[in-house]
Amino acid sequence: MVYLKSGEVIKLKIEAERRNNEPFERLFRRFNRKIQESGVLTSAKEKRFFSREPNRHLRREGAIRREVIRKARYQEYRKRGVFR
Repeated sequence: MVYLKSGEVIKLKIEAERRNNEPFERLFRRFNRKIQESGVLTSAKEKRFFSREPNRHLRREGAIRREVIRKARYQEYRKRGVFR
């Protein structure tokens, strides 16, 4: 079970049975891989804290900022001769 800060409980049905003469480390690694592939843990971490969606103005500012950074990086690469 995974307990979230809000008190919500997520029950997992992920199992990994031990094979004949299998070391514990390998079993544990296989179990962890199954958890990672299921995506349950990452979604629980995302839901742990509430974050408000940015409004249109903030999204626009972020897009402009990213575009300026991208253009500056491109110009720097052109100076170095990476791009022509």
